[in-house]
Amino acid sequence: MNLIAYKKKIFRKRVIKIRNKLPLANRRRLSRVIMKKIITSRPFVSASCIAGYISTGSEVDTEILLKYIIESGKILILPRVSAGSRQLLFYRVENLCLDTVEGYRGIIEPVPEKCSLVPLSNARMILVPGVVFSESCDRIGYGGGFYDVNLKKSHPCAHKIGVGFDFQIHPNIPASPQDHSVNAVITERCSYGSVV
Repeated sequence: MNLIAYKKKIFRKRVIKIRNKLPLANRRRLSRVIMKKIITSRPFVSASCIAGYISTGSEVDTEILLKYIIESGKILILPRVSAGSRQLLFYRVENLCLDTVEGYRGIIEPVPEKCSLVPLSNARMILVPGVVFSESCDRIGYGGGFYDVNLKKSHPCAHKIGVGFDFQIHPNIPASPQDHSVNAVITERCSYGSVV
């Protein structure tokens, strides 16, 4: 393990520990604040197709936002891990309850038989999970490289937005050349990068 990988591992461990201690009521309250900031952002308002993700564990709760996307008539696409690879396949989801099932590592994913496959390049806004973000919008994920690999397939005009709590932001974080940064990061207190 090289020095950058080691530093990322330390960051992940420390931030996930803090995030896991956040009481559920606080997590839900802060998640609602973050979701309101997202839906009033210019990239959200102008996007007709949005790539999201279903939150897991102590992540910012995305369920309210995903339901809002569907109810507002926008196209919601969600990722599914392609078996045996780091590829994410995106499917249109029209009903969070009926169109999804527990999949890779217990993460809720679209059911391919019920949903249409949609290229990620169709999305003009992409919500990106992460463990740690920098003020300059670098990102540390969970270590699998799924988003680093797949964000390369996004449309050049797509606005990639990292979603996290304020304590997940650090002035500088270790980054490798293969790491894919985001255009903006939205937390309950601040927005970093280009969001307006």
